Amino acid sequence: MIILYLGIITAVFIFEFYLKFINYRFIKTGSSKVQESFQGELSEEEVEKSRKYTSEKNGLDLFSEIVNFVFMIFLILIGFRVIEFISKGFSDNYILNGLLFFALYGLLSYLISLPFTLYSSFNIEERYGFNKKTPKLFLTDTAKSFILTILLGGLLLSGVLYLVYNVENWWIYFILGIVVLQFIIQIIYPKFIMPLFNKFSPIEDQELLDKIKILSEKSGYNVKKVFVMDASKRSKHSNAFITGLGKNKRIVLFDTLLEEMTSDEIVAVFAHEIGHFKKKHFLKNFFISLSFMVCFVLLMYYFIQSSFLYNTFDISEKYTVLVYSVILISSLFSFMNFLLSYLSRKFEFEADKYAVEVSDKRAFIDALKKLGKQNLSVLEPHDLYKKFYYSHPTISEREKEINNNDQIKK
Repeated sequence: MIILYLGIITAVFIFEFYLKFINYRFIKTGSSKVQESFQGELSEEEVEKSRKYTSEKNGLDLFSEIVNFVFMIFLILIGFRVIEFISKGFSDNYILNGLLFFALYGLLSYLISLPFTLYSSFNIEERYGFNKKTPKLFLTDTAKSFILTILLGGLLLSGVLYLVYNVENWWIYFILGIVVLQFIIQIIYPKFIMPLFNKFSPIEDQELLDKIKILSEKSGYNVKKVFVMDASKRSKHSNAFITGLGKNKRIVLFDTLLEEMTSDEIVAVFAHEIGHFKKKHFLKNFFISLSFMVCFVLLMYYFIQSSFLYNTFDISEKYTVLVYSVILISSLFSFMNFLLSYLSRKFEFEADKYAVEVSDKRAFIDALKKLGKQNLSVLEPHDLYKKFYYSHPTISEREKEINNNDQIKK
């Protein structure tokens, strides 16, 4: 049975590694071409910079994948049993023991990933002009994340352990709890969690604010709070998003976005985000996630109730079985990336279509191109890799789809 368990995990790892490797080679060797939207607009130096940046990031990702896989195999065969042995002797309380088990597992995982995080931020991102995070800020962010994980994560994990150990049909309450938690997070995250890491200031550009308000009223999606986030203290990457529910709903613009784009371009980007709401993508994603979550939790319930994992790995605690089951089920579900990525790209096309209907088409396309140039994402990825991992269409695909929609209207 160990061979079956490891065989599934290894097969998934090999498949995913293969996809990432062929994309890495595709870009590094020059097989990847500049996207059609950028042809004639970039110098050879800019193209080469994008190629080197992407290949270095992908190369680091490949190396980290190998290290993480070896680490995971070690945990599966030896590590989890050792951690369970340590945690079982901690106290007579299964919740405290379970919390210690996950704390030790989380700490080991963090230490394994730390060198890659540091190298990515302070070497690759630094050399290509993206990283603005200082070592002090990195340590501060890490400390805050640890505190939140201990407080909030510990509280939630305690509830999960109580259900698993004491409630017969715990999977029902587990799913209901996750659904409720998702709504709670939408309320508390923008108001209490995000400000711990970034400063949010009301937008000062009155002209831009007026344009955003006019668009939001025109779209029937009234958002009165528009904030600028000091993203530039960590990175030069640009973005914008809408977060929260009800009165806590707010538009957030990266300050890097304001520095690089015109007001019409920013409004067009905002129109795209509204498009997701107007097309009910968030509701659709919620039900898609819910269906996967139900299947996932039912399989977890099955493994915890059966003797398969207990006997296979000589373990005795439900929290240990929980980890083994999550690893196995996650591997089985990884092949659903193809469907989820396809749906995500479809939703992006629909939001793009809405954006050019309510804002300036040229401004929206220019905004996409600027984002591509700023983030050095101007090269075509390998087609197979894109199908499995790209949640967004390439910029050339988006521009082509927008122009095709115009032709259909005419």
